[in-house]
Amino acid sequence: CDLEVLEKADISYQIRMRYYKNKIYTNIGHILVAVNPYTELDFVEGPCKDSPLDTLDVIGMYHKGAYTNFEGLPPHIYAVAARAFVQCTDENKNQSVIISGESGSGKTVTTKLVLKFFQGISSKNAAKELFTNEDDSKEGAMSIEEKIASTNPILESFGNAKTLRNNNSSRFGKWMELLMHGGKILGANIEEYLLEKSRIVAPGKGERNYHIFYMVCEYLHRLDQGEMEGDDDGGGGGDEYSDVRESLLEMGGDREKLGYSLGDYKKGIVEYLKPSKGNDDKPSPVYYHADGWDDAGMFQEVLHGLKSTGLWRFHKDILAVVCCVLHLGNIVFEGDTDSSIVSEKSLPIVRHCAKLLNTDHKALADALTTNYATIKGELIKKTQGKAKSEMSRDALAKALYHSLFSWLVTRLSRSLHPPGDLDLYNHVGVLDIFGFEDFLDENYFEQLCINYANERLQKNFNTHVFEEELKLYKAENVPEDLLRRIAVDSPNNKRTCDLLKKMTEILNECSNRNPMPDLRECFISGKLDESFGYSSDEGKSAAPFELSSFREFFVINHYAGRVEYRYEDMLARNNDELKLSLRRAAQASKSRFVSQLLGDRGRDSSLSASKKRQKKKKQPQQRGKKNSSIISSFSNSLKKLFAKLSNAQLHYVRCLKPNSLKRAGLFQTSKVLEQMKCAGLFDAVKIRKNGFPFRVPIAKFLRNYGSVVAVSTDEQEEKHGNKATTALKTGGENEGGSSRQKHDWEEEEEEKEKHISRAKMLIQKIGAAAVQGKQKQWSILDVKQGHVFVGTTSVLMHTEYWNALNALRQEKMKERFVEAIESRAIPKLEAVVRKAMELDMHFAEAVSARRMLEFLRREEYCILTEIPNLLKLVDVNFFVSERAGMKDALTVSMAPISSYLHANTLESYFATGGKKLQAAWQVLKSHETTLRGFGEFEKRVSKVVNRRQETQITSMATLGAELDDIIQTAGNLPPRLQEKIADNIEAAKRLRAYLEKCRELITKLQDGSEKAYDLIDDVVETPEDLEAILIATDALTAVEDMLNGLAREPFAQMVSLRELDKAIVAITRENGYMKMKIHCIRNINTLLQEVKRLSSSDNRYFESMSDETLRRVLEVKVDIEEMRGAGKLERGVNACAVKAVRRWAREWISHSATASMSESAEDGDDDIPANIRHLQGFKAWLLNLNLPKDFGIAEVVQDADAKIGELTKHRRRVIVGKKKKKKKKKK
Repeated sequence: CDLEVLEKADISYQIRMRYYKNKIYTNIGHILVAVNPYTELDFVEGPCKDSPLDTLDVIGMYHKGAYTNFEGLPPHIYAVAARAFVQCTDENKNQSVIISGESGSGKTVTTKLVLKFFQGISSKNAAKELFTNEDDSKEGAMSIEEKIASTNPILESFGNAKTLRNNNSSRFGKWMELLMHGGKILGANIEEYLLEKSRIVAPGKGERNYHIFYMVCEYLHRLDQGEMEGDDDGGGGGDEYSDVRESLLEMGGDREKLGYSLGDYKKGIVEYLKPSKGNDDKPSPVYYHADGWDDAGMFQEVLHGLKSTGLWRFHKDILAVVCCVLHLGNIVFEGDTDSSIVSEKSLPIVRHCAKLLNTDHKALADALTTNYATIKGELIKKTQGKAKSEMSRDALAKALYHSLFSWLVTRLSRSLHPPGDLDLYNHVGVLDIFGFEDFLDENYFEQLCINYANERLQKNFNTHVFEEELKLYKAENVPEDLLRRIAVDSPNNKRTCDLLKKMTEILNECSNRNPMPDLRECFISGKLDESFGYSSDEGKSAAPFELSSFREFFVINHYAGRVEYRYEDMLARNNDELKLSLRRAAQASKSRFVSQLLGDRGRDSSLSASKKRQKKKKQPQQRGKKNSSIISSFSNSLKKLFAKLSNAQLHYVRCLKPNSLKRAGLFQTSKVLEQMKCAGLFDAVKIRKNGFPFRVPIAKFLRNYGSVVAVSTDEQEEKHGNKATTALKTGGENEGGSSRQKHDWEEEEEEKEKHISRAKMLIQKIGAAAVQGKQKQWSILDVKQGHVFVGTTSVLMHTEYWNALNALRQEKMKERFVEAIESRAIPKLEAVVRKAMELDMHFAEAVSARRMLEFLRREEYCILTEIPNLLKLVDVNFFVSERAGMKDALTVSMAPISSYLHANTLESYFATGGKKLQAAWQVLKSHETTLRGFGEFEKRVSKVVNRRQETQITSMATLGAELDDIIQTAGNLPPRLQEKIADNIEAAKRLRAYLEKCRELITKLQDGSEKAYDLIDDVVETPEDLEAILIATDALTAVEDMLNGLAREPFAQMVSLRELDKAIVAITRENGYMKMKIHCIRNINTLLQEVKRLSSSDNRYFESMSDETLRRVLEVKVDIEEMRGAGKLERGVNACAVKAVRRWAREWISHSATASMSESAEDGDDDIPANIRHLQGFKAWLLNLNLPKDFGIAEVVQDADAKIGELTKHRRRVIVGKKKKKKKKKK
């Protein structure tokens, strides 16, 4: 978007609206404004839509677009780079891209994108040349583009730091020249401006020191942890960088000697990493990490960059200086205000620093605590107090690091130089410079230097913008008198620049005096207040300088506003001379690197020079005009820079920071307005406003403003004239070529003249109509007022004329728009809105018509699309949220047109014409009711189907009725709601089927148990029938299996049914009795089988009673007693048991007695036969059984006694007989 000149609020509004649409680039005249998005973005418009903003594919599009004025392409930093590239290569003119903005505004990234564009185009052109000249290529050689890219990690590591505003803030100004030839980069030149030296010894609160310090410390920390050993990808831990690992371990310090190592930096032992700025004494947290910055990863890139740029042979010297700076900060002094020494504890640190600098440690310790003074022409060494020794230590650290940084920039630049004189090449310079700074009560010498550079740049910027304006006016043939008037009224900061130039001279002179004077008195003696202060002729606001009655600060009125600068230490900060004692100690280093590093920072004051100064008239002692001063060297650098800028075509990029929180999607208008003011954008606006700020192409002017007055007659004549001209041309050509054919450029010129004539005629008619109206508000439209000028291509207008013209057009056209608005008909509104867009009409009624159309389309979209989609939602909370969002969107779109809708809320709109929306809204309410009811229904269903056994027992009828209701209700729900509870409804159906199964199972259980019981009752009558017993047992087992199967049912674990539980309990209890009953009958059957066997066996031999038989008798007894105890002993079962036991006992007694008689003859005379003993034992066993009386055991025992008596008598007879036989044999 190219913004015409608007008011401040209009510009910030447009930039804000574009920012919220992810359009971070905006053209304001010839200036590109880039707003930091704090996130990765894609194109949202144009042919590159949905492509990343920095992709290489886009480079080619913008390169081609430079030849078509970027038609169809949105604003982008690549457009600036492409314009500079084309003008450099095609027109052979030097180019300069000036990128400025405050810290965190995205200057570094923007600079990288500019370089990326040039490197991309250059690589493509180099590849084409390489393809045609393959023999000239060197395999494996780095391209110049790759070398330039490899410098970035080095410069960022040594020159960037984490600040409150930016995690990777450049703390120096950088000028990089890309040396071009034939569309290719052949080399580059780098210069640096004003590195922030105070940060080296004291980073600000909430900030970090330079990145390289943390990178070295983190590398050492990981070496201590063993993480870097042999790791090629770990920041230089592989064999390729093994020497780095070994040397850095030594540079980091020996814990036994120093008491620490730099690898312990997170323990707070490195003093220069601790913040110490600020007015309060509260301790500040130390930040060792910066988000988005990988210390270990970047260290590897730095090492790779040193190799790529040919500086690898210096890598140990570079790292030694970095480590030395960190160690210097830990040196502590003892003493008072007059003398001091290095503390005993810090002596090992001094030795280590001296080792790193390859100098004598005693000389270094002495240099830190002493200094030289010139007394009567002689250099005298004298001691200094503790505070001055600490200042000397810090000065040495700053001098070492600043010299190292300058050396790096110089060597990097030299490594990128092409062969030959640099002036032979055209160049594209990219200036990445610090923005204007104003820190309320914290503005010191550094801010003065920075703002001096920005003031000079602003002057250059104003000149550039004004010259571009003059070019445009001259192209439009604006008269010279108008041009002179515009030049006089344009903003000019020349006096401020002159003030700063004079101030630098005073600072340079006063800084080299010994002792240093009072700066305020120097300003007074320099007559700054008289020359540049307040005077009644110009007014206080125009005065660039205010001495101020307060002695703490002075004031400079910059282009960006009033800034108060503190006098405190300004001369000392400007003095860049390193003390002679320190300089000598450093220059005495055996390291050529270190001695050369500090060799040019100043020269020793010789004795002869001192004597010469003594001969001069008495005056405050000076250190010599050749001594170093930051402001003087900075001024000289700026002179060289602006000399280059004056010989180049300029391109301006202003980077803006949308908020102070570094957060994406947040735009703080006041913050952006302040930055726009500091960037000088409003001065550019003033320059345009002093001339003709509104420029409309003639054709567009005729189209847009022809409706203000009646021009239909002229248009018809013009059309007839065009037809006649065409016919004349055609006829002339057909008549033997008698008429000369006109060239295309002649036709274009004629058409151009016609447009200019029509525009002048239209302006005159508008002016005449305004005068006839006799209204003061239209008098400005009179041509005689001189507020409008018809140029060669555009109509140029003052702001007053532009406003009056648009107001008149509004007066003529607004009735049509009001009629369309009140009709609320989309076709009518589309017609007038289309007309408004064609004619660039933005008055209130036109805007209201567009907003009414947007609202009605929004309403239609809601009814046809959004509301049907909402009806598909099943989550009530999400539904309510989405409906509320839709309502808010409708309400917001209603607000600007509430007067036309006669409503400012949706509810009131329903009563004033929104009937369709009201009906759709009612459907939404019904759906909400359904969803809320559905929520309760869903809970009910879940509760029913997800029961647990601990829940209340329910009847099958109640549960069945509830399940039937749930299934039926679910069937009537909308399909999407059915889908949501489909699983639970399926579970409900399965539970319903389970109920039916339970009913059938209860019937089967009851029938099966009755059948089993009948069979058991039958076998009581016939206990000897084993087959019947087995059938009865199987029937009872079948009932048991049904019960076990039911217990394994999933729903049996979830739901307790009253009828089922009752049936199961009853059948289970009855089955227990029946199992005892059948068990008893089986034992009886066994006894009966034993009786049968005994009765049919041979009685000649006695057989003892088996244990199995005895067990069966015992089990019968137990079963009978259990059934009797439970009250379930049936008479038939008891009689059967009694009969079986008695029969078995008597049969066994009879069998034993018969066998005993047959065996008694074989027994000895004195022995008791075994069978008699068994009968006696059986008798005792029966008695011990304690069988119930109804078993008649007493009778059985009597039978046993009788048998025993018979056997005994028989035994005696046998014995008597045997004795008689023996006597007969003896005789």
